[in-house]
Amino acid sequence: MPKIAKRLTDAAVKAAKPKDKTYKLTGGKGLYLFVKPNGGKLWAFRYIDKALNKDCTVYLGSYPNFSLAEATEWADTLKQRVVRGLPVIEEKPDTSKYIFDSVYAAWFERWQPTVSMGYAAQVKRAIDKDVLPILTGKDVREIKPVHIVDALRPFEQRNALEYLRRTKTALNLLFGYAVSSGLSDTNPVASVQNNAFRKAIKGNFDALPEADLPILMAWFSASTTITKLAIKWQLMTMTRPNETVGATFNEIDLDKKLWVIPAERMKRNREHVVPLTAELMELLDTIRYINQGGTYLFESLDGKGHLHRESPRLALRKAKFNTTAHGLRSTASTILNESRKFREDVIEAQLSHSDKDKVRSAYNRTDYLEERREMLQWWHDFLAQQEAKE
Repeated sequence: MPKIAKRLTDAAVKAAKPKDKTYKLTGGKGLYLFVKPNGGKLWAFRYIDKALNKDCTVYLGSYPNFSLAEATEWADTLKQRVVRGLPVIEEKPDTSKYIFDSVYAAWFERWQPTVSMGYAAQVKRAIDKDVLPILTGKDVREIKPVHIVDALRPFEQRNALEYLRRTKTALNLLFGYAVSSGLSDTNPVASVQNNAFRKAIKGNFDALPEADLPILMAWFSASTTITKLAIKWQLMTMTRPNETVGATFNEIDLDKKLWVIPAERMKRNREHVVPLTAELMELLDTIRYINQGGTYLFESLDGKGHLHRESPRLALRKAKFNTTAHGLRSTASTILNESRKFREDVIEAQLSHSDKDKVRSAYNRTDYLEERREMLQWWHDFLAQQEAKE
C-alpha cells in the first residue's frame, strides 16, 4: 500500500531547520518547500510536462513572504492548468510597444524627415530634457492630461514659452500617431488647453514699427559687425534667423544671382531659393571682405562655425529695438502687403510659408521667382529711402 504524504502545516513550515544540504518538504498536489543550508525557504511547484515528457519546476517565492495558504492556492491553480493541458506559466502579453519611449521613437522616425534637421533636433532636445523624465516607462494608454501638463511645466518655469508651445505641438502629433496606430484610444494633449500655462508676453516677436526703420538703417551704418550684417541680410532676404546664420558661400550662385538654401536647413524641409538683387550682391561683397574662413557667411567668433541663431535677437535687444530677428520678417510682410503692389502668394513664397492649397503648391515649382526678384528690389529701394530719412 503506497505511503500517503502528510500535508504541510504552518507549524511544520515554521519549524523546518536548515541542514548541510538542501532538502524538501512535500505539501501535496505538486507543492514543495525547499529548505536551504543558509536557512532560506523557497516554495516550488513540480509537474510533468507531457509535451516535453520531462519533470519541470517553477518557483513562487520565499517563505514567509508567501504563506502556506498562499502557496497552496498557487499550487492548486497550477495543478488545474496541468490537468486541462494549459501552459503552467501563462505568457504575459508584450506591452513594450505601448511604452511612451517606444512610441516616441517610432513617431520621431516617421516625423523627422518631414521637417528640417535643425527643427527636428530642437524638438528632440526639448522632449529628451523635459518630457522624457516625466513620461518615460509609462504606458501611453494610461497617460493623462495631468502628465502632459507636468512634463511641460518646466518650460513655463524658465519662461521658455515659445519652446513650450512647440513641444506641446510635437506631443500632440506624437499622441495623434499613437491613436492612429491603434496604440491608444485617446490623445491626452488634445485636452490640455492653452490656459493651463502662462501666456507669452506680447511684444517678444513684435514687428518693428515702420517709423523705426530709419533708426534701424542708421544703426547698420554706424558700424560694421558680423551680427549687424546678419541682421541686415535677414531683413533684406526676409528669411528666418537660423536660415541666415547658417548660410554658406557654397549656397550662393553668383552667375544666376541666387541664394539656394537646401531642404535640410528649411523649416518645411523644402529647398528655398532667394533672388539676389544688386543691393544683396553689394552686401555680399562686404561680408566676403571681412570673412576669414570662407565657409559661412556669418562666422562665429572662434571661426569654427557660424554665428549663433540667438545673436541677432540679443543684439537688437541690446540696441533697444522693440523687435526680434523673427519680428523683422513680420515688418517686411506687413509693409509689402499694405503696399498692395504684390500678390499675397508671392509674399508668402518669399517668406517660405507653406501653401494651404496643396494641389496648387504641388504644381507651383517656380515659386514666382521673377516676381519675387521684382518684389525684393522694391523692398530694398524702400529700405534705402528709410536710411535717407535719418
